[in-house]
Amino acid sequence: MPKFNLSYTQLFRHKFNQLVSISLFLLTLTIVLSWSWILPSYTQTPTPNIQSRQVIIQEIKDYAERHVENDKAMDSRLMIDLYEKNSVGLTTPEITKIYEEEYTRLKEAKDSNLWEKINDDLFYGLGWFAALALLILLIFKEVIQGWLTYLFNTFGKWLYNQIAGFELFWNLSLKRYKKGLINKHEQLKIPFRPNRPLSLQEIYVDLQFLEKANNEPINFSEIKKYNRLAIKGQPGAGKTLLLKYIVLSWAREKLNSSSKEYVPILLELYRFNEIEISALNMEVLKQKLVEALDRDDFPKANSFVDQSLEKGKLFLLFDGLDEVKGLIRSQVVQAINDLLDKYDKCRAIITCRAAVYRNDFAESVEKTLDIKEFSDRQMRLFLEAWKSEMPPDKSIDQLIQTLRDRPLIMELARNPLMLTIVAHLYTQPAFVLPQSRSDFYQESTHILLNQWQNNFNQYKESAHKRRVLQHLALFAQDNASKQQKDDLSLD
Repeated sequence: MPKFNLSYTQLFRHKFNQLVSISLFLLTLTIVLSWSWILPSYTQTPTPNIQSRQVIIQEIKDYAERHVENDKAMDSRLMIDLYEKNSVGLTTPEITKIYEEEYTRLKEAKDSNLWEKINDDLFYGLGWFAALALLILLIFKEVIQGWLTYLFNTFGKWLYNQIAGFELFWNLSLKRYKKGLINKHEQLKIPFRPNRPLSLQEIYVDLQFLEKANNEPINFSEIKKYNRLAIKGQPGAGKTLLLKYIVLSWAREKLNSSSKEYVPILLELYRFNEIEISALNMEVLKQKLVEALDRDDFPKANSFVDQSLEKGKLFLLFDGLDEVKGLIRSQVVQAINDLLDKYDKCRAIITCRAAVYRNDFAESVEKTLDIKEFSDRQMRLFLEAWKSEMPPDKSIDQLIQTLRDRPLIMELARNPLMLTIVAHLYTQPAFVLPQSRSDFYQESTHILLNQWQNNFNQYKESAHKRRVLQHLALFAQDNASKQQKDDLSLD
């Protein structure tokens, strides 16, 4: 009985140990199998590989480059569709940013390359014909530019001529008129100095006047208070120069505020010499005013002249009554008087050589003034403009002293034209001022004519020579007969 019990107990332990061993094995197997399933699922989301991310980014940039090269529009949607489900962790905003920044950079670089644009637009867009046209343009660039400039200017001038007369464009026309006056009068052309004009602003000296009625001296600044004047003087005394200075000062807006309200028109009265005596009247005079504006770049100004006369806004400058033919002079005087009588608000100055004037405008003007001879001070101011042309061994002071040593020549030189001739001749290194008037006339005439001939015969037409010679002759004639009242016309 005891033996049986021992065997049974051992058997039970043995079975129990087997069961425990099997259970441990099964438990271990279960754990191992479980980890084998867990580990693979964990390794499916590894840390992104940096090299793989750069590859994807470069692919996106390559797309951007191809799109730019092929002139394709930016297509961010395509990039999102292609790379939204990427394996390197790029988000949709990152994909969009990479693509768009690269596209924009490449596009700007391409657009900044001018030759690339020409290559694209011409060679591929318009073909070789357009490229050939471009080559021709480059070769003949200056010729074509000049031709286009000429066409543009011609069309612009034509268009301006069509619209200048309309009231809407009068401000523009007046600006052009001012420029025309400046271009015409800023340089004083002297017949015996070809291609060597003088600056009117520098050469001009304020004139002094004598009132005919009481022989009282009047300064240039004082004449501005008179609306209408008749001014007379010797040939070359500065009558024309005065009127040119007035229009130039107005064009440069250097006049006082009251004078700015008037538009000056300078009309040379010799222009009436071409008109038949039967046709001379106030309407013809008005047409001459229109033509004067036209010559200085204000075309078709008929309405402007009519309205400005009615409103009293014109400053009428009639120059050189003595240059009108004797046969028609009275008709010209009548036309001017009629115009001034009808349009009594307009300002006016009429100039005439003293020996010819017959008090023709006594009823139309406030004052009749005589231009005085240059004073010593005026002569020095006038000669200052010649300082730069004096040779090294001569000076303005020496010239003035030389004139004082020759009283007869000094008297001649108090006339602006004669002083101009003296100054011009004195700038010649070898010239010596003569002692007598006759020697001065002879030598100056000889030198001036030789200079004309030496300048390639630029002045071989008699009109150019005759102009100065007439002034010289008239000056000598008027001075020789100051006490006489003969009508010394140019007829």
